[in-house]
Amino acid sequence: MAANWDKIDNFWEGLGYFASGGVQGGLATLGSVGWVAGGFLSSAANTFLDGGSWENTLKNGLIGGVAG
Repeated sequence: MAANWDKIDNFWEGLGYFASGGVQGGLATLGSVGWVAGGFLSSAANTFLDGGSWENTLKNGLIGGVAG
């Protein structure tokens, strides 16, 4: 949530970023599968919360999964 502080305009956006980061942190405890899933989820969620299209959300999720 701290990394996206300047993008938060209301409570629900803040909650979305907070939840995304929390789930990503939890997935990281699962090892390499969790790293991939967390990278996908975090990148996809951030793109979606920023108002990205479904296509960009999926594309950035895949990039995040590979990077994770």
